[in-house]
Amino acid sequence: MASEVIYLLSITDESSTKEICGVVYHIGILEGKDVVISKAGVGKSLSAAGIAILIHEFNVSFIRFVVVIVI
Repeated sequence: MASEVIYLLSITDESSTKEICGVVYHIGILEGKDVVISKAGVGKSLSAAGIAILIHEFNVSFIRFVVVIVI
């Protein structure tokens, strides 16, 4: 799991997890807001699939991506 996800989970009050198509979605509360945290994977297709799942399964109203580039 990426260090960014580990950090976000460490400051989130996690209430449950849900696995869809091999991706684990962590559902909880961060700074008083309902959040869903996951690791999308590499590439545009996996990112798009992750967004579609967030919209369809969790009815999200805002999506923030964290991009990590390793050189």
